[in-house]
Amino acid sequence: MEAYHHKCLLEVFTARLVDDLIPSEILHHITVGLTKDDLEYIKLVDKHEGSRKATELLLRKIIESEEPLVAFAEFVKVLTHANGYRHLADLLSGDIVKDLEPQKRLLVALAPPLVEDMNAIHLCVEITCLSEEDRQHIRSDFQQAGPRAAAITLLNRLPKRGPTWFKEFLEALKKHSLHLYHQILGIKTDADGNVEDKEDENIAAKELHAGLEATNNRDVMTAENNTTEENKLSSVVVDENGDDSEQSCDSDGAKDLTKDEIETKTVLEVNLSKPDQESDDTIVNSACEENSQSSSIDEEQTNGEKSNDEGCEKPGTVGEEPDIQLRDYQAELATPCLNGSNVIICAPTGSGKTRIAAYVTYQHLKGRPKGEGKVLLLVNKVPLVEQHFNKEFSILTSKYKVSKICGETAVKVSFMELVKNNDIVILTAQILGNALRNGDGGEKLSLTDFSLLIFDECHHTQKGEVYNSIMSQYLTEKHEKQSGRLPQILGLTASLGVGGAKDKDKAVKHLLMLCANMDATVLKTVQEQKKELKKHNSKPKKCVEVVGDRDEDPCGDELKKIMKKIQEMLPTEFQNRTDFGTQVYEQFITEVNTKAVVRQDRKMQTCAEHLRKYNDALMVNDSARMIDAVNYLTEFYEMEERRSEGFDETDRELVAIFDKLFRTLSTIMTSKKKESENPKLQTLKDQILEEFKNKDHSRGIIFTKTRESTKALVAWIKDTPELNSILKVDRLTGSGSTSYSKNVIMTQKEQLEVIRKFQQGELNCIVATTVAEEGLDIPECNIVIRYNLVTNEIAMVQARGRARAEDSSYLLVAGHKSGAAERELTNMYKEKLEKDAVALVQKMSKEDFKKQVKEFQIQALNERKMQEASAKAKKQVTTADQADLICRKCSTVACNASEICKIENMHHVNPSESFTEMYDVREIKPVEHGYIINIGKIVCKKCKRDWGIMILYKGARLPCLSIKHFGLKFKNGVILTPKKWKDVPFEVEGLDFTEYLTQQLNLPTVSIKETE
Repeated sequence: MEAYHHKCLLEVFTARLVDDLIPSEILHHITVGLTKDDLEYIKLVDKHEGSRKATELLLRKIIESEEPLVAFAEFVKVLTHANGYRHLADLLSGDIVKDLEPQKRLLVALAPPLVEDMNAIHLCVEITCLSEEDRQHIRSDFQQAGPRAAAITLLNRLPKRGPTWFKEFLEALKKHSLHLYHQILGIKTDADGNVEDKEDENIAAKELHAGLEATNNRDVMTAENNTTEENKLSSVVVDENGDDSEQSCDSDGAKDLTKDEIETKTVLEVNLSKPDQESDDTIVNSACEENSQSSSIDEEQTNGEKSNDEGCEKPGTVGEEPDIQLRDYQAELATPCLNGSNVIICAPTGSGKTRIAAYVTYQHLKGRPKGEGKVLLLVNKVPLVEQHFNKEFSILTSKYKVSKICGETAVKVSFMELVKNNDIVILTAQILGNALRNGDGGEKLSLTDFSLLIFDECHHTQKGEVYNSIMSQYLTEKHEKQSGRLPQILGLTASLGVGGAKDKDKAVKHLLMLCANMDATVLKTVQEQKKELKKHNSKPKKCVEVVGDRDEDPCGDELKKIMKKIQEMLPTEFQNRTDFGTQVYEQFITEVNTKAVVRQDRKMQTCAEHLRKYNDALMVNDSARMIDAVNYLTEFYEMEERRSEGFDETDRELVAIFDKLFRTLSTIMTSKKKESENPKLQTLKDQILEEFKNKDHSRGIIFTKTRESTKALVAWIKDTPELNSILKVDRLTGSGSTSYSKNVIMTQKEQLEVIRKFQQGELNCIVATTVAEEGLDIPECNIVIRYNLVTNEIAMVQARGRARAEDSSYLLVAGHKSGAAERELTNMYKEKLEKDAVALVQKMSKEDFKKQVKEFQIQALNERKMQEASAKAKKQVTTADQADLICRKCSTVACNASEICKIENMHHVNPSESFTEMYDVREIKPVEHGYIINIGKIVCKKCKRDWGIMILYKGARLPCLSIKHFGLKFKNGVILTPKKWKDVPFEVEGLDFTEYLTQQLNLPTVSIKETE
């Protein structure tokens, strides 16, 4: 019975608790009654959905707790001792607590002038009901976003801090912002801000408090009269809707007031009588947004996290027109876009293509009625979202609402809501692709919902790319559904490429196919303003340095001996390879690995895995030093030792072979260090010194092939005194997790930090993989070096475009056996071929161009239909119950494929209780990905090889499996080795989470009664 009483108390006061409580401020004090997973999930909801949703969840968890009385008592105890929440503890204990609803409404009414002219830093020190965490947030917002943001945070948090908040606020204003205090009281002041009659101040203060008190009492009486017998567990029930609030305040004290004072009082009464239709978390922001020319900052965004991880928006203001100035060549490029045509703009890196896109966006929205224009800017790299949001497109926030969404943010916010509430959204293309394919929150998205799509780096609109998937749906709408309201298309690129063509005809065909994929009617380059373009975009001088190999390579020789020895442990047909240290050999090893899984041959699989690492070490040795290759292998074998309990005889033999090799290499590094120095590094060193010693404020980028080589080159620079004295260096790589070595993977946050340091001059050199070639806003460099790296003509143009400073250099340093110099010459020919092909396309008649583009489009649509039919047929070949998942290393049967379910339509989990016997969990530092937290690694119980990750999803621990770590063994004996879940030949069902909770965990669903 007592538990029911406490449940009723929580239900009765849900609305008040939801209004006033910020769970993140008390959760760390709760030690009993709720589980650790419960508390982690509440924190996650608090961060991503706000304090109101988190409080509702907290109350539900208390009610559903195995020990609800303990959980309730702990909750009340924490509230009692937490700064600013004693009034909530009193409320749950049955004491009368004033709601101060009229004071909240008055605060809302006066918020616009207050936030513009209030010193929140001084005020928060004086207001004792605020918690220290409140003050920290206010200070943080002041430092990061300015005084206005700090003021909004103060006004949002004040009403949550007990019955004394309004009185303390007025006293603080009186001390530090007397003019605002007078404004709240409605007192006349002279030109110097002095009160004309001191008696007026006393009368106005008394009248304000009397009016507010009368309204408070009326609200309390209304609430009490409307309270049912069931809810009379406490003395007061707050009327959250203010149903009777249109009644006037008690006016007994107004009979002696002057006409001006009566008018002032009337204004206050009108403000107090407004129904509280919005939550207190955002209502101050709404009031400020409606009355201010500045961008609003909601509380979730001002709590110290400035939009790096959230879907962030910049609401525009009315009437302030963006001032975007274009150079003449930029205006030339923009012209066909302004006419409404679908256009591909091809212009050099650094010529200002994003500024053109911002200008086109402005003109596009300007020419449409409010709400009828929706613009998406699509990018292919996460850092570009942040870059465009904060750079060229930020100028549009003076007129329009601009938002961003990328990466982890995609599961924290609703894409549909973001689109509805903003004029411009900047996002990674994969998010749009997912939304078009799967919908968003039950709502189906269509390309017809938008009026302009901008594709950054549009040369990626090729088969297999997400850009092309999006445009395939566009072409389906156009040709099959014949939708009349399709968005305009704008593509931006520095190089279109020739797609492997060796002659003009095939190069022209490639360009026409790209135009077809983009549905472009115009391929635009600068033609009339070439002189101006050249003035602002000069090409660097180019140099190719071909370098010989080492005179001696004892490290490489020893590595090859070991590889030959390990190769002899493989079946006979795999023992005769000699092309060690090449990408061709890496492809061979991949083939061996796949066959090992199919044969269920653990020894073969283990040898292939180790041979791959030796091959990687040889490539590191070729690019860098012996020590770097040895360090790479050492790191791998140290990680192997951590799973030694899962070793078999082959594992132990290979570890012993490396231990012996390590001793040999240590001796070589000591005795033959000078003879085995890498001549490519010496050439690289000479080039860097020449550029950096003779020029002030030099900046440079060194592009290299692999993440491991970026790490090695940075270590070499720091170990070389002549370079370390002039270079402030760091590396920049992708954020994917394909590498075995976790030390070479960069998070998105780390990427942005390196770019920021380079932009601001804290670094003057970056060693990067190809991630830095395209799009990123990297400052002008006077030296760009491609070190032992040549890919295609597009990459060459992109990398060279980084060298934009005056008198800059573009260098290629490569070994003579690598073939890099020859490939560079081929790329230069292809660059010329592209230029000629573009001219031919631009000379085509409109009719011929249109005809050929349409033919390519119809051909592409037919190919897509066939591919979809084939994929659908493959999914129907069999059913999941016909296959088992087997460990790729030891062939242990992990589970039946029918046990696998999808969550969020992408993560594949096995919620079966029996599956827990098949794996071990290695705890890791929790990493958040929206509503999902990675809390551990899943490894095979037998061989300790990785299987996936343990995740926390909606409070439940679920093993999330990566299919690349498994083989699929069917009942007929066939074994497949899919790399991605989309490649499995059966359908995977979605997880019914409610059913999972009720059946697997035996948890009944209990909901808190909604209190309006």
